[in-house]
Amino acid sequence: MSCYLGHAKCKRPADVGPGDVVLFLGTPHLIERIDPYEGPLDWALGIARDRSGWGITLGEPVCVEVG
Repeated sequence: MSCYLGHAKCKRPADVGPGDVVLFLGTPHLIERIDPYEGPLDWALGIARDRSGWGITLGEPVCVEVG
């Protein structure tokens, strides 16, 4: 996937899953689970969470930077 945001490596949100390392503002987060998204955003697919509970909403068409 070619990243229009300039990430060195990225994935489509639908392809992110447990075991992936998501980089957010330079901080790596090892994804433990994908929780269902329950909210008003119709583009949201789920919430990727690490062991600490930190989470990032996954949704198209934005890519996710991975390590």
